[in-house]
Amino acid sequence: MKYFSIIFKEKIILILFTLIIFVGSIYQGQYIYDGFHWGLVASNAQDYLNHKLPYKDFFVHYGFLTVFFHSLALKIFSSIYSILIFTSAVYALSMYLLANLIKAKFVKQNFYIFLTIILFMQPFIAYPWHTYLIFLFTILSIILFKKDTISSLFLFGCCLQLGCLSSESYKIFSYFAILSSIAIILINNNLIKLKLFKILAISIGYFLPFLIFIIYLSKNNLIDFWLMHQQIPKVFLEQLNANLFEAILQFIE
Repeated sequence: MKYFSIIFKEKIILILFTLIIFVGSIYQGQYIYDGFHWGLVASNAQDYLNHKLPYKDFFVHYGFLTVFFHSLALKIFSSIYSILIFTSAVYALSMYLLANLIKAKFVKQNFYIFLTIILFMQPFIAYPWHTYLIFLFTILSIILFKKDTISSLFLFGCCLQLGCLSSESYKIFSYFAILSSIAIILINNNLIKLKLFKILAISIGYFLPFLIFIIYLSKNNLIDFWLMHQQIPKVFLEQLNANLFEAILQFIE
């Protein structure tokens, strides 16, 4: 009985923690007068709702899925406030899942330390960044990879690709995650056939959302515009007169 009482108490604390993040983010958002960052994503979302084509008719700042999700949120209330609510919900859900992950993996004291750190470090959202979406997809991918079934590994690959489609800067991390996951599978003492099925599930999961995205681009004659968009990092590197590795080192320094 005492054990169930402790579990119930932890659930209540976790739910309150999530609600504080969600409600606090919305409340604080009322007082953020930042027309540039919030207006930027709202403009993209409104352009998409007005049937303008991404990459051709308007510049996609982060990733196509970020525009798509923001447009869905904007359509519900027809207000930039709806994007604030959506982003708050994404961050609150992410922190709930991450806290649950930590609670399952570490001792109870670490769970409470984590909640305290978050509440003092970044309890609420500040901007409608794409990073909140890739944060959610990253946590989901970790949870799914830990399940270690064919279906969960397929969804693991999907989540990594959805992260890429939400933010094109996520690609390098996704490559690292895919290679690391394959290495872990190969190291495990499973049958060769099972290992191959798991790697295949991850690969299909990773490429399927991207294939759907490419089909969408092709149907709307946007392939060339999207490929042009992919050249932007190269242009920046040319301006810096450096390669990617050198640019990362310069950023760190």
